[in-house]
Amino acid sequence: MKIVNHRLVKDDGTPYPFRDTPNRGLKGNKNAPVKHRWLVMHYTAGGSASESIDWLANPEAGASAHIVIGKDGRITQMVPFNIRSWHAGESEWKGVKFLNGHSIGIELDGFGFLGNAGPGKWKFKGQSIPDSEVVVATHKFGKPKGGWPRYPQKQLDVALELAALLVKTYGLEDVIGHDDISPGRKQDPGPAFDMAGFRAAAMAGGAAPVVTPTPPPADGTAPATARFRVKTTLNVRSGPGASNPTVAGSPLAAGTFVRAGREQDGWRQVTTEGGVSGWASAQFLEPAPAALFTVSTSLNIRGGPSAGDAPVPGSPLPAGTIVEGLQDQGDWKRVAVQGAANGRSGIVGWVAARFLQPSVIPVSGIGQPAET
Repeated sequence: MKIVNHRLVKDDGTPYPFRDTPNRGLKGNKNAPVKHRWLVMHYTAGGSASESIDWLANPEAGASAHIVIGKDGRITQMVPFNIRSWHAGESEWKGVKFLNGHSIGIELDGFGFLGNAGPGKWKFKGQSIPDSEVVVATHKFGKPKGGWPRYPQKQLDVALELAALLVKTYGLEDVIGHDDISPGRKQDPGPAFDMAGFRAAAMAGGAAPVVTPTPPPADGTAPATARFRVKTTLNVRSGPGASNPTVAGSPLAAGTFVRAGREQDGWRQVTTEGGVSGWASAQFLEPAPAALFTVSTSLNIRGGPSAGDAPVPGSPLPAGTIVEGLQDQGDWKRVAVQGAANGRSGIVGWVAARFLQPSVIPVSGIGQPAET
C-alpha cells in the first residue's frame, strides 16, 4: 500500500474503498487540516465493520475516523489524511488538548468490552462469542476486568502495515491508544491489543513481527510480549522445563535480545529477532534497556533521512542529549529524544548517525552458570 494525495491506494494504484463522512474538519470548514503528530488506535464497539462505517458516515454520530479496518483486514478510508477526523473527542496528550487536530485515527472493527458473563456466556447484542475468541483481562488502568474480544491476526497485520506507512509518510511522533489520551473516559483498544508491541513495530517501520498478543493476566500484573535481554549463555527449550529438548539455534549468547510472552512455572516463552523460538528460564532474563545514544555535538533533527529534509521543532539538539534509536536508514537514524530539548518534549525525527555515541548499559550477571 501507499499514500497518494493523502488517500490510501494499493501498490498497483487502485484506491482503497472510500466512504465520505460529514463528520470532519471544523464547523464552517469541513476541510480544516490536521497537524500530523500522533496516530491513535481505537476499536469500533460495533457489530461489524459495515455497521460502524454506516454509523460514522451518519451526521448524528458526531464521530468519524480516517480509517476503519475490518476483522478480515479490509480497509475503508473515510477522511483524507490531511484533514481532521472526529475520532479523539475530549482528549489530551503531552499538554495538547483535543487531539482531532493533531492526530490520525484508525478504528479496528471489534465488539469492545464484553462484561463479566464468563466462559460459555460471552455475547454482544445477543450474538454468542466463543471462549476461544475472548481474553479475560483487566484494563491497564485497573478497571474494568472481564472479557475482551481477540483481534484477528489478519486485522493486526494490516493495521501494522498501515501504521508503519503513516508514521513514515507523516513523520508521526508516536502511536497511542484512545484510552491513553482519554483515560477514564475511553477503554479502547483495550488489553487484548498489544499496544507496546504494536507501537514499537510501527515506529520501527513495521520490521518487527506482530503476533496475536498474549494479553496481561486478569490481575494486570505483567505485560505481554515484553522485550528482555539474556544475562548469560542460555538454552532455549521446546517446553517450559529443563527436561524438554533444546531447539535449533540454542543456546543463546549473553546479551541476546528476545520478546517474551507467556510465563509458566518460572519459564518464559521467548522469540529472538533471528527467529529462534521456545522456552527459557525466566531467572536468566532481564528487562532490556532501550537502544540509547548520546548526541556528540549540536545536531539538527529532521523530518526525514536526508540533509534536504527540514528540521523539526526542537532542532538542533544540544550536545549531550540522550535519544532512543527507533529505525535505521542508510547513514541516518530515526530517534526519539528522552525528556525535553530546547523546552520541547516528545521530539522525534532523523539525525545523522555518525554524530551519535552509544550510551552503554552493561549486561548484568555475565559469568553466571548457564541454565542446563
